Amino acid sequence: MNPNENNGHIRLSKKTATLSVYLLSIGIVSVMALVVGMRSAVNDDALFHAALHIKQMILPQEALATQKTNEFGQVTNEFSQLIKDPTKFPTQAPTVTDKTMVAFVFGQSNSANGEGERFQAKGANVFNYFDSHYYIASDPLLGATGTAGSMWTITANKLIEKNIADKVILIAAGVGGLPSNNGEMAVS
Repeated sequence: MNPNENNGHIRLSKKTATLSVYLLSIGIVSVMALVVGMRSAVNDDALFHAALHIKQMILPQEALATQKTNEFGQVTNEFSQLIKDPTKFPTQAPTVTDKTMVAFVFGQSNSANGEGERFQAKGANVFNYFDSHYYIASDPLLGATGTAGSMWTITANKLIEKNIADKVILIAAGVGGLPSNNGEMAVS
C-alpha cells in the first residue's frame, strides 16, 4: 500500500469515527428526551403542559379539528390515531410504585391496533394513558392507529402474571404499516 492510500484510509477512518460519535450522541440525547418526556407526561407536570402548548401553537387548528367517526362510534384524528371509543371511560390515575412499568409502545401493524384478536386487562392494573386520562386497557388502544387488536395489552397482562410489574401503563403510538402495493398509509 502506498503512503497516499494509507493517508486516505486514515482520513476515512477518522471521518467514520467522528460521524459515529455524532450519531451516537444524537441517539443518546433522543433517548434521554424521550424518557424525560414520558416521565413528564405521566407526572402531568409543567414541562408536559408546555409541550402541549407548543404543539397547539405549531399545528394549525384546522388540522387539530380533522376527525372521523366510524360505524362503531370510534373517533380518529388527522393522524388516524384512535382518540375516542364509546366503550372506554376514564378511570382514576393508578398509584405508581417502584414495580409499576410505564411503556411507550410504538411500531407498525403489530404494535398498532392492526391485529385481529382484541385483548383486555385481566384486572384493574393495566392502563392505557391518552390525552391526560387513564383508561383500563382494552384493545383497541387509544393513541395508536387502527381499531382491531394489538400485542400490548396481552403483553402487559403477562408482565403482571410473571410478577415483573405490579401495574403497567401503556402509552400507545403504533402506526399501521405501509402496504407494498401502493405506498399509501393503511389504517389497520
